[in-house]
Amino acid sequence: MAARSCNPGIWAALGSSLIWGTLPLYWNLLRDVSPLLILCHRVVWSCFFLILLVLMTRRMLEVTKAIQHAAILRALFCSSLILAFNWGVFIWAVNNGKVVESSLGYFISPLITICLGVLFFRDKPGRTRWIAIIIAAMGVLAEVVIDGTIPWVGITLSVSFSSYGLLRKLEPVESLPGLMIETIILFPFALAFIFWTHYTTGPTAWGIDAPQMCLLMGAGIFTSTPLILYAYGARHLPFTTLGILQYLSPLLTAIIGFTIFHEPLTLGRAVSFVAIWVALILYTVSSLRSHLPTKKKPAQAE
Repeated sequence: MAARSCNPGIWAALGSSLIWGTLPLYWNLLRDVSPLLILCHRVVWSCFFLILLVLMTRRMLEVTKAIQHAAILRALFCSSLILAFNWGVFIWAVNNGKVVESSLGYFISPLITICLGVLFFRDKPGRTRWIAIIIAAMGVLAEVVIDGTIPWVGITLSVSFSSYGLLRKLEPVESLPGLMIETIILFPFALAFIFWTHYTTGPTAWGIDAPQMCLLMGAGIFTSTPLILYAYGARHLPFTTLGILQYLSPLLTAIIGFTIFHEPLTLGRAVSFVAIWVALILYTVSSLRSHLPTKKKPAQAE
């Protein structure tokens, strides 16, 4: 029992949530740079950082074994595209005043993760957890009806992020080597866009000064670290447990959106947040109860 309570996957998942939850502050420092250009720099510098990390940890053999299998490469190619798409949408959302909506998406993500666990791993959420999922869906629908807008950023982020987690759990590659291969797949496209932008507009048109370039280079570390932690957690935790630990990240993002970026809270979004939080509380309580040890009745003395 003690070994299970000290599962390093839990700490990895918590660490990834803490970093992800505060990333809007980092991307906001680059708000004057094109989101697509930020994405490409994010890919390039993450690739360099991951290659160095793999070499330092002497795990290149794992990479070599993985790339020898066409099926694994196809799976990593798909997950790399989903990952890049998720990165790009989130960067755009932060720099276009949609931090709160992006947090809504990551609140929904654990519930979508639960549904994926049912579909692909035959998890059995139980009646209470299904009720939680229905309440969350009604909350999103309420925002659409009341505000007359579809939170497409939140929906896109939640679906793409949960899908990435699913693929990483299915792929027989550990977190660090797998992420390195994913960024290598994206690297030529990202580098080509950076050089194309430089050739067509010139470096001054990028709006990038020396401090911003340092931030772009640092994006490799701040991008790769939580993904390594998350992928590790996805491979060493039940999918339902992973879903619960994802709550911290959107909570931090929402607080930042309301308090630092002063984004408005509409009636529809307020209803949506309340519904999703009720759903998360229901699911969390249900999950905690299911993990409590069953008490045995004491034997009566004769």
